[in-house]
Amino acid sequence: MAPALAFSLQAPPSRTLSASNPLLAAKEEASDRFLHPRGNNSARFRAYRLSLSPEDNVKGVGIGPRLATPSAGNELCVRLYVEQQLPADMRSQRWALPTEIGGMPVEVMEAGRFHAYSDAPHRQLMRPAQPGCSIGVRSEVEDDVVVGTIGAIVNVRGAPHILGNNHVLAGENRFVLGTEILQPGLLDYAEAEPIARLSNFEPLRSDTPNMMDCAIAEVLEPNDVNPTFLPGVGPLAGSASAQVLQDLQVEKTGRSTGHTTGRIVDMNFDGQVEYETGTFVFRNQLLVEGDRAGRLHRLLNRPWTEFSEHGDSGAVVVDRQHKLAVGLLFAGSRNFSIVTPIDRILGAFGAVIAI
Repeated sequence: MAPALAFSLQAPPSRTLSASNPLLAAKEEASDRFLHPRGNNSARFRAYRLSLSPEDNVKGVGIGPRLATPSAGNELCVRLYVEQQLPADMRSQRWALPTEIGGMPVEVMEAGRFHAYSDAPHRQLMRPAQPGCSIGVRSEVEDDVVVGTIGAIVNVRGAPHILGNNHVLAGENRFVLGTEILQPGLLDYAEAEPIARLSNFEPLRSDTPNMMDCAIAEVLEPNDVNPTFLPGVGPLAGSASAQVLQDLQVEKTGRSTGHTTGRIVDMNFDGQVEYETGTFVFRNQLLVEGDRAGRLHRLLNRPWTEFSEHGDSGAVVVDRQHKLAVGLLFAGSRNFSIVTPIDRILGAFGAVIAI
């Protein structure tokens, strides 16, 4: 397994923001105002309620072009992603969202709630296992069973590891190092076999915003994995810098929805994500929207296709044209998927993608 090669893509000047840009300052102000960790979400059933209070309705904050005002051209604005957007005549002035923050224009977009992905339909035992196939854990400590997706095979100090999410491989910080990682997940196949052991993870924190949801597991037998992605994506060329990816056309292969395509619509997304153990805040993520759908979806008032679903957690998102790894998927809503830039994750573990 050769180490990945690093590539640099050219970005339009208007898409990159310096640290002193007032848009970034306005986004940070909005995040501090609206996004906060919440308590335990472990209840399996909840009474549905919709609150128009901005503190409840706003689920994410980002930066992007002003889509609702085409005459504004490429002007960027602060985006507020809400659980549900009501018609203007139904909105109370008491709960009105701001039209500008920090002197910057604001646009409101409906996103739904963002959830960490876990459960998924059936997949088969695969040796060698490839990125995009089913993976799972059964913790002897928690007696918990979770499933997700093998994101990529990465090399750490020369040894092959499986890259995935904390909430799958480490059970939201609850699983101990050395926990067996199974392929496929037990929810798919009762005779699932160990393929790796949990070796490291980035803890999820409720006292401060998170930058990633990721973990790695050292492969038990190197010949049991193949770094080539499942059909649809195929072999990678390497990884790319996430600073140049606004509007990039991307794809992924996951164990629930298989091969899907979409585009990055926000590269500065902050949001609240619901997990089993609580709601965590994430900063500076990528937001992906599935490609426009066909006639059936439009008739159902769903003009998009789902880029990801439960069980796709851990899938690596790839630049469709250059076949470069862009980020690691870990959560989503009915409209969008949340992805962490891959260079941030590889740097945290001292890892390189195997190709």
